[in-house]
Amino acid sequence: LRFWGVGRGQREMSLMVLLMVLWSFVARDYVDSKFWLSVPLFVILSLSAFVISACFFHRRLNHRYIGASLLGLGFLLWGLQMALQPAVEESVMMRPTGFVLISIVQLLIAVGMIVLVLEEVRSEALSLRDQLKADVRLTRSLKREIKISENRHEHLFQQAHDGIFIVDPSSLQILEVNRRAQVMTGYSRDELLRLRFVNLCSFLRDHEGAIAREPDVMQKLFASYGNVPLERKDRHVMLAEGNCSVLKEAKGAIVEI
Repeated sequence: LRFWGVGRGQREMSLMVLLMVLWSFVARDYVDSKFWLSVPLFVILSLSAFVISACFFHRRLNHRYIGASLLGLGFLLWGLQMALQPAVEESVMMRPTGFVLISIVQLLIAVGMIVLVLEEVRSEALSLRDQLKADVRLTRSLKREIKISENRHEHLFQQAHDGIFIVDPSSLQILEVNRRAQVMTGYSRDELLRLRFVNLCSFLRDHEGAIAREPDVMQKLFASYGNVPLERKDRHVMLAEGNCSVLKEAKGAIVEI
């Protein structure tokens, strides 16, 4: 019944076992024949086997598992055997045949269980593989989008009409510059990345400690100065309009000038 999505508790199973036990003890005092004593019990077992068989055949229709077919067939035969078992026990001639048939059916059920488990594991593995492939495709797509976004921002950064410096506030080391910053200072990109920003703006030397502790100090300094003296590679000092913004990142703060 759980295969059909019908949740069942243990109460019904407990009541059924109790009924079978009570019948086994009570009926022997009221039923003359052992045949009629065993018939109700085997009818219950055969009906339950037929229900189990139907469940596995239903699972076979939904998932096309060979193991479910074997189990459905096995429990169907087992149900038939349970229905005929009282008659088989009454006949001495049929007992060996019944024993052999029961052994074959039990073997069929055992093989069906093994095959079904293997098929379910294989199905889960294939499902996980497909999910992994989908995740890989999504990751590649996200990487492409990130790359496109980075290229777009890099283009805007390099084509800006203002000189832009990215600086580490803890050391005032220049981390990145755009083309306009190279033209303004006369330095190449490699030369600027070897410099500290105080080599270009010497007025910041007296405030290095405060800036390292609180990067926002640099922003206030630029706002108060207005025109910032910028020393070029040829030692000429030019006045430039400058402003500064502090960008918070997971690894710490950086300053964009």
